[in-house]
Amino acid sequence: MWKVLLVEDETFVRKKLRKLVNWEELGFTVCGEADNGEDALQQMETLRPDLVLADIAMPVMDGLELLRASQAAGYASKFIMLTCMNEFEYPRQALELGAIGYILKLSMSIAELQAALAKAGAELEKSRVQRELALSRAFDHCYAQALRSLHTGESGEACDAAVEAISTVRVSMGAAPLKQVALVTLFGDETGRLTEEWLAGRVITPETCVWKNALFHNGITTLFFWAEGSMDIDVKALEAGRHRGVYSRPFHPRHLLRRWQEHLQAMEMVWYEDTPGVRELMSGQTRHADQQKEGTVVPSWETERRIIAAFEELQVKTVDELLQGYWVNLEKKRVPVETVREAAGRLSHMFASIAGRVEAANGGGPLRNSRSHGELLAALSVLQTELAAAMARTKVKLTDHPEINRILEYCRQHYNRNISLKAMATMVRMEEHYLSRLFRQKTNDSLINYVQTLRLDKAKELLAHTSQPVAEIGRSVGFPNENYFAKTFRKHFGQTPSQYRKEQLAQE
Repeated sequence: MWKVLLVEDETFVRKKLRKLVNWEELGFTVCGEADNGEDALQQMETLRPDLVLADIAMPVMDGLELLRASQAAGYASKFIMLTCMNEFEYPRQALELGAIGYILKLSMSIAELQAALAKAGAELEKSRVQRELALSRAFDHCYAQALRSLHTGESGEACDAAVEAISTVRVSMGAAPLKQVALVTLFGDETGRLTEEWLAGRVITPETCVWKNALFHNGITTLFFWAEGSMDIDVKALEAGRHRGVYSRPFHPRHLLRRWQEHLQAMEMVWYEDTPGVRELMSGQTRHADQQKEGTVVPSWETERRIIAAFEELQVKTVDELLQGYWVNLEKKRVPVETVREAAGRLSHMFASIAGRVEAANGGGPLRNSRSHGELLAALSVLQTELAAAMARTKVKLTDHPEINRILEYCRQHYNRNISLKAMATMVRMEEHYLSRLFRQKTNDSLINYVQTLRLDKAKELLAHTSQPVAEIGRSVGFPNENYFAKTFRKHFGQTPSQYRKEQLAQE
């Protein structure tokens, strides 16, 4: 409902206005009355009406003076002027000052008032959309500046300015500045739906209107509740929920950057704990950021390569054992959540790519929404088991010759090793020249070229889904040096490994 303030010095006219139409049916509610402009201006400060119906000719302060004073005070209320004057000069001045219309009191009818209110409703809705868009942009800019400061270690001046810009936009809307912020930070992709649930269920109860946001970044969602006044939090309901994370009681917006940083630091500790629920985070309770970075390690490319190699051989149990050991090591080192999630993302993409089911790379959501270190490991284990089972079901012989199939399987599993025609001939007990002819006859390719194609395909997967150095990728798939790797890659694909990686990143 749009709030309306009736400003008219004649009591019977105010009564007539109240009774003339059904305000609620038209989307309005009368929030107050005043018999002069001065009294109306005082009420506007507390009532914040969306629409003011004001007589032009009034004692103490007339309607035109009220319109000027409300604009000077920064109120965003729309004005419809009431006049009994035959001269058009006063209504014209009102329209120039920004009034959206005027009504002659002597000839005022139901139809005329309804039409004026319909026009006012449309104007108010248009203004509401524009104001909310401007405010939404201000919030987005604020969060972007805060994240930049948190990730780069820059000073929080840009974030402070962005917070101040929110108040500036609010004031330009004729609304009061936002004086309180409450934060709740959770694991998983908790959308704005949760903010609505908590407000409706009175888990978060603002004294006045609230502006809410949900921001998902690196596997963590932060819920923001901004209010003009105080807010109450139902601590028992919040802590007893199914979510895992931390919350802060309401604080002043100028502390946003510091408190958000404390939340993200606390989530690094919560990640490795098994305790459920959302707990309160007191200011200054987390470790210093420099202390937390001490445990940061570079991911083990060798371990991940072994995991992928075992997956290619459909050794599900071995993959699980390697994953378990990897995760234990990450926990011992207290590796940041972001790094752990990146490792899980790389492995899931590699599993899905090898299985030919790239759409399954996110594990259907469990990886994205994992709420603990162990839960992420379990989701990754389930994903690799399901993909390996799918691969096993669709696995078929590549040729009609068992010994050639044996060589193909060996090459697929050990493409990064030194594979020669002589070694394969010894393995299947055939003469080299005969094996060479037979291999080409059954595969339409030479053994050396087949192995090289396998290596290049694996290199493309690693270039697209990991940040592993190019030279290291070349060595890991079986190329003896970086120059040979780059030359061979360019010969087959028309671009260098680095160019291919940039191209893939640009498409994400």
